[in-house]
Amino acid sequence: VQVARERVRSSLPAWVPAFIEADRRGKLAATLSAYADQDMNAQRTAKALGVHANTVYARFEKIASLTGQDPQRFRQLGEMLMAIDVAREPG
Repeated sequence: VQVARERVRSSLPAWVPAFIEADRRGKLAATLSAYADQDMNAQRTAKALGVHANTVYARFEKIASLTGQDPQRFRQLGEMLMAIDVAREPG
């Protein structure tokens, strides 16, 4: 399992370390996760997080600038969630 984990980590997208570093408090990752949980509905995501919808959109912009990925696109959101989970998984 450890060997497989290291192989996956070594093939993570180049943007992952910068994202992890910028997201020390976890708000960006939490926003992505909540957005997925709320069926990619930004209004419901804002309500679930207890923030204004503009905050969710601002976080999307920050995520896009850090990653080059658009969190509002299904496939890119899925890739981001998987990459972040793998990167944060304890070694």
